[in-house]
Amino acid sequence: MVVKPSGASLRRTAEGGCPHMSIFARVQLDNRAYQRQRRDGTESKIGSQIRFPWGRFGATLLAHRGSPMLRWYFGVAFLVLLNALLLTAVCSAQAEPSSTASCNLEDGRQVYIRYNPVTPKGEKISNGKPWTPGGAPMTLFTEAPLTLGGSAIPIGAYTVYPIPARDKWTVVVNKNVTAGAAYDEKQDIARAPMETDSVNQPSDALEVAFAHVGSRCTLRIYFGKTACFADFTAK
Repeated sequence: MVVKPSGASLRRTAEGGCPHMSIFARVQLDNRAYQRQRRDGTESKIGSQIRFPWGRFGATLLAHRGSPMLRWYFGVAFLVLLNALLLTAVCSAQAEPSSTASCNLEDGRQVYIRYNPVTPKGEKISNGKPWTPGGAPMTLFTEAPLTLGGSAIPIGAYTVYPIPARDKWTVVVNKNVTAGAAYDEKQDIARAPMETDSVNQPSDALEVAFAHVGSRCTLRIYFGKTACFADFTAK
């Protein structure tokens, strides 16, 4: 049987600093004591004192003139905690496992692409529209100047958008790398048609790879029964 403690017992516990009492119970008891002090005209100039249950850290919160400041402290703490929880939830919901395909040039420089290996069952593509696997474009990082379809790509980071089509896909390199930004054709710096073919054995998930020959890094994209290829040439 659970016995509800009396008011006197609670007061003794608050004054004794029971390490197992919750901080909220201590706040309530401290406020009650402060109200009694106000009625008696004996309130402390520094107001309420809250001792946190983690006694070994000696954490003490001083609030000016009691409950108004206490409410402010706990309001701020609650908002900070709520913001952290929401941010964690959003990041968890948006996070996608990523994979990387790399091309190692003979002089040690690298070209690589990061992408989300989505599955054909969970990802629908539309012909003629830039594709963002998993809701995010592929990201190209290059340590060497490149050319694609006659257009120059300086050293740096870029977004890559494959554009599906019935007969022949297109690959686009865009300079806008802002996370969450919509595709903007005006920021394209290179565009080239891709050799497109079908394969007998469909891939279970999106696969991106490079085939390296000399200064050429051939981008290969496999999705379902579709295989696409485009050449990046390093300078």
